[in-house]
Amino acid sequence: QSRDIADKIIEIEEKERALQDFVREQTDLVCEVVNSKFSNGISWGLYTMNYIGTLEEGCVCLYNGKRYSSLSTGERNIANLEVLKVLQDYYNVNLPIFSDNSETITLPYETDRQTIELHAKKGEKLKGCIKITDLY
Repeated sequence: QSRDIADKIIEIEEKERALQDFVREQTDLVCEVVNSKFSNGISWGLYTMNYIGTLEEGCVCLYNGKRYSSLSTGERNIANLEVLKVLQDYYNVNLPIFSDNSETITLPYETDRQTIELHAKKGEKLKGCIKITDLY
């Protein structure tokens, strides 16, 4: 009876591995389609392999191969602009983009969208400025 149970466990584990391989292949196909829409260093990872070799689902934005969470503020701004550009193209929408902390972007970057850059200047008090919240 123990041998029958052990055989069933092995059979179930083999089916589980086959299912994980199928899910990995399907996720890779989805990644290819999604990533084909993006350029300029943006890609998406829809899963990671954990330390025991099984799939861990998730959606991680990568910029030049680095996780979004580990990017500098300037790199995040560029990645944000690129993602917004692609989404606007995909949905055929053309809206202005507000880019906060634009002083952190040190690399040359151009976009064909109206971009309103918000800069912080240390030690300066700006006179006659209108808060965006006052406009609405």
